[in-house]
Amino acid sequence: SLEYYYSAAHVEELIEGKDNPKISVDRRLVTISELTGTNYILNGNQDLEFFPKSIHEMYALACSPLHTMFREYINTSTNNFNVDNDLFGDILKLKRIDVNNIKPCDIIAEIDRRMLAADDPAERVSVKEYLIRSEAIGRSLYSTLFNLLDFACFHKDKPTSHSNIARMHDASHAYYAQLCDVSVSDDKKMRYKTEAVYHYLGIKTQVMSGKDFITHNENQESLPIGR
Repeated sequence: SLEYYYSAAHVEELIEGKDNPKISVDRRLVTISELTGTNYILNGNQDLEFFPKSIHEMYALACSPLHTMFREYINTSTNNFNVDNDLFGDILKLKRIDVNNIKPCDIIAEIDRRMLAADDPAERVSVKEYLIRSEAIGRSLYSTLFNLLDFACFHKDKPTSHSNIARMHDASHAYYAQLCDVSVSDDKKMRYKTEAVYHYLGIKTQVMSGKDFITHNENQESLPIGR
């Protein structure tokens, strides 16, 4: 049988959606519980590992006052994090109309090449150096790369009051799913960014839509699945 896993990214999305009348948190809790049981991907000291814990227990913990305080601080910081996409595009000399024609496996290398070729020497920095300066490791590494792709307008998220937070959730899903054989999502922009980041980091996890996943797994042996 297939093995499905959930992570802190799922818990965080449930917390974000609890005040949204269009989202039934109770229904989602039941669905995740039925699919994953206690298959939880734990983030401990930047090292990913599997941990037996039910989604109901982790959701209750995340709703505690201390966790709520930390989450509100992180959300505020993320919402205030904005970049001049037009300026970044000018530095890269990459038009929005062209960027989505670049394959996910090539986009970060292309950004790297253009960053190093910036007209102003002060603006020349490699993607690797950018990540080092950002002190991006573990989950923050994925968030930084997802943001970099969005700054470059690669399958850019439509700017809304929630888009920055949503992108952080997408990056978290990609981070946790690296332990699985397949990450499944019907969010096309999220899939393309995940593919780009996985290729850059050398992660072997496959990225599929729900339809492709069902087709791929017909008559196939079961594998651990993310998201």
